[in-house]
Formats: sequence, C-alpha cells, structure tokens
Amino acid sequence: MSGIVSKQQLEFDLPFEIYNKKKQVAEQFSIIQIGISIFTQESDNEYKAYPFNFYVFPRKNDMYNPIISFQLGSIEFNTQYDMDYNRWIKKGISYFPKNMGKEKMQKFKELIVSGKNVESQLSLEQIWNKLDEDRKQITKQIIAEIDIWRYNDTEQIQDFKTNGIRIWYIRDYLIKYLNQNKKIDEEFVIVPSLNKNEYDIKIRKLKISEDLQKNPNKIKNILEDEKIKMVEQEFESYKQFLNVMEIIWERKLPIIGHNCLMDHLFTYRSFYDSLPSYKEWKDQLIKLYPEMYDTKQIMEKLKQKNFFYQKNQIVQNQENNMEIEENKEEITQHLNIGDTSLENVKKYINVNKHLFTQELKVTIPEGFTDYTKGDSENYHEAGFDSYLTGLVFLNLQKNFKETVEAEKNIFNIRNKLYFIKFGADDLKKDNSLVYVVKENSPSNLQKQQQNNYQMIDNKRQEEIKSKFQTQLLENKVQFYFQINGYGFIILPEKYLNQDEEIQQEFIRKIVGLKACKFQVSTFPEYFLKIQALDDQENKKKKQ
Repeated sequence: MSGIVSKQQLEFDLPFEIYNKKKQVAEQFSIIQIGISIFTQESDNEYKAYPFNFYVFPRKNDMYNPIISFQLGSIEFNTQYDMDYNRWIKKGISYFPKNMGKEKMQKFKELIVSGKNVESQLSLEQIWNKLDEDRKQITKQIIAEIDIWRYNDTEQIQDFKTNGIRIWYIRDYLIKYLNQNKKIDEEFVIVPSLNKNEYDIKIRKLKISEDLQKNPNKIKNILEDEKIKMVEQEFESYKQFLNVMEIIWERKLPIIGHNCLMDHLFTYRSFYDSLPSYKEWKDQLIKLYPEMYDTKQIMEKLKQKNFFYQKNQIVQNQENNMEIEENKEEITQHLNIGDTSLENVKKYINVNKHLFTQELKVTIPEGFTDYTKGDSENYHEAGFDSYLTGLVFLNLQKNFKETVEAEKNIFNIRNKLYFIKFGADDLKKDNSLVYVVKENSPSNLQKQQQNNYQMIDNKRQEEIKSKFQTQLLENKVQFYFQINGYGFIILPEKYLNQDEEIQQEFIRKIVGLKACKFQVSTFPEYFLKIQALDDQENKKKKQ
C-alpha cells in the first residue's frame, strides 16, 4: 500500500515502538496490489524471472467483512503511478486471514452439529404467513426451479438465487417443503451461501439406499457431514489468494523485499492473522519465512562499511596496476550511493557496473510483462517493484555474498540505531550508543532556527527523559540531539550533583567534539553523533 503516511516515527524510537506505530497503519488500511516475482536459475549467471502483479480485494462474506479505509495522500500518490481502483474493486482476487478463517469455519461446524440449524417447528402455512410479498414471490420462483431440478437435472448441487433478498424464513419454508415432498429415497441438504452480497441458497440432493432408510440416526449424521462439506467447499472458494500465500509458507522459499517492514505487516494481517505483540510477531514471522532478506538493509550495510569504495580500488588496481588507496574518505561522487531507495539502487548498479563484476542475464518468458525493456520502469507497481527487488538481490548476492548472508533475517528501519533481527534479539548499529538528555539546553548550532519550530511541552520532555533513563542509560557514550529546535541532554550520573559551571563545561566538551549532523526527512530533528569521552580516555591510557 504505497503512499501511506504513518504516525510520526522519531529517531529515538525503539524497534517495538516503531512496530506499534506501523501496526496501527496496517490495521487501518488494506492491500491493493501484491507483487511476486519468481526467479529460477538456468545456469551459473543466467536466470528466468516470472513477475506477477495481483490486485487483491476481500469479498464480503460471513467469515470476513473488513472496513476499507483510504488516505487522501495515498490515493493521489498511487494515481500518479496509474493505480486502477476500478479493477481493484471489481476484479480483485478474494482473500481472508488464514487463522481468522479457521475460527469462523469452526463456528459454522459447531452451529450445524448443535442442532440449531434444523427444521422449523412451524407449519408450512405459518411460515408462509411470515413472508412478505417479495419473499413469497422469490420462494415460489425457487420452488418451481427446485421441482425442475429434482426431476430433470442430474446435478447433485444447485444454487438458487434470492435476487438480493435476505433469506429470513425462505430457508425455513424450503426445508419444510422439501421434507414434506421428498421421495422415500431422497434427502436434501440446505445451507445459506457465505456470500452476503447475494444471499444465495445452496441445496444438495442425496440418494438414500434402502439400508440407510432403516437407520434415521445414520441419515442425520450423513446430512450433518454433507452440510459441513458444502460450507467447507464454499469456504475454499473465498480463499483464492490465500492459496498462493499458503504455498509460499509451505515451500519455505527465501523471501526478498526492499525496505519491507510494512510489506510484512500488511501481508501478515491480510493473509495470516491479526497483528500480535512485537515479540509474537517476530517469532511467528520467522516460522513463516525462515530465510528473509531486505535489499535496503544490505545496501545500507555495504555503504556503511565503504565496500563499494574498496572494491573500486581493487578494480582500479587490477586494471591499472595501481596500489589501493588507504584514504577511504575520498569517495568520488559516482561511488557515493546516498539514498538507498529501490529506484536509486537500480540506477547505482547500472552506473557502476564495474563494481558488479558477476554479470547476470535475466530473461522474462513470453506471456509475462517484459520489465526488461527500457521504457517499462513502472515504479510503485507491485509487480515491477518485486521484479526489480529480485534483480537487485541477485546482483548483490553474486558480488557481495558474505555481506548478503550476514544480513539474512535483518530488516532495515528508519531508526539509525537499531535493526530488527528475526530469530534473535534486535541489533544496535553501535552497541556503545546511549542518549544523553537534559531539558532547557538549546543547541547554539541551531539557535537561529529555534523560533521556527514549536517548543516541546513539559509533559513530552518528561516522557522522553523517562524513556531514555529507564531503557537506554546503560552505556558510556553520549548523544546530543535537537528536536523541534529544543535541545535535550541527560547528564551522566556523576555530573548530576556538580555545580552548573561543571555541567556546562561537560556539555561544551560534548558539543565541541567532531560530530556528524544530518536532517531526518522533513522533520526538524537533528542528531549530532558524539565521540565517547570514555573512549578518548581509554585511548590516552593506551598511549
């Protein structure tokens, strides 16, 4: 669901907090498109890609009747990329969450077995008198169709439509009518359709042998079994795209995504179950997909470790017999990837083909949308994005295999400090990081912008301080950061009882250190990464 804007995510949010914010979005909105591309290896560096672009739309029935919500910004965004909303609603493939369907199915079975689904005690005349004129007309029509079907049609199961009229009392009348008019070797099973749009009635006729005619209890059990079987068959007809997901879960194939946290939240909620707690979700997702890769996370790791620059030096050395430079900070513009969006990563690979020495050949068979053509860059179409993600992954896996394997089951999140790791505890980007916050310490570096942003109220200050003090004050490294033009520093415990001058000197030393500053998205949030004072002291001791 592209273009959705979620609750503001802050840089100091922990992974479970990010999950809870994004969970609210996945619970409120619905999937429109699913892109799945299957890659098969033909030879060492040759692959075939089979891209699919599915529109999925849940069909209203007794098991699943969700509310569909829209966000204006998302509609505008998707419309720019030719989203076909009419196709989505009219021709979208049906689905429902697997576990929710199981629960509903069990309730249907219990209803049938409980005996609440049996013939009414009212007479035909009494039931008829309860029908309004519309229902009387549709009942007459159905009875005429039933009589033709009973005597002339060999089909065992038949649907009878009520033309959108609810089946109140109609079903009771039909059960009574059939039971009173059936032959000695006939039995009928009647169940309402699960499709609330049409309120159909489904009837099955059974031939009863002479032996069975002498055993009413056995006939009753057979009728119950047939009712359950009919409901199960209709239940299966609504699964549709869930069948695709179940194949993926059963095969345990590697799953590749790009910045795919939201993708997994939406697919879990839509096809598996309601979203649980953060820990339960992590535990269950790794069972569904034992091998997951996030190409954005892999690219971020390669960028962080400067692997592209190093490989460029190796290539130059091989081609020009030059020594590898040791000064890795002098990265040329074309080697600095910067933004790791899917579109930018694809362009980066195309521009820097000398870094991806394992050249790949990927073809798309006839009958599938040929995304290999230069004019077919349909970014944000799910099928194209899935194809491109697979293509990026193959290039990374072939050329940076060790890094790719090291990032298995690790998801990138916007928070620059943590990564979500499945099957293990979440990772910190730097295990020595901790936040240092003190209220009313505005940054001189941002003073000129302070009036441009709304000041954080005292309650929010206390929330921030409490969060950091209880959850993150465990290490020695300090962070100075700026939120809405308001500076916060929590002083280490040893400085809390010192006079103001000593505290100010400590702060001055921190802010005075070499720092890395960047702006996060469009939010006025600034971080200054501060070198640990204790690290400096340790270096001095070693010297």
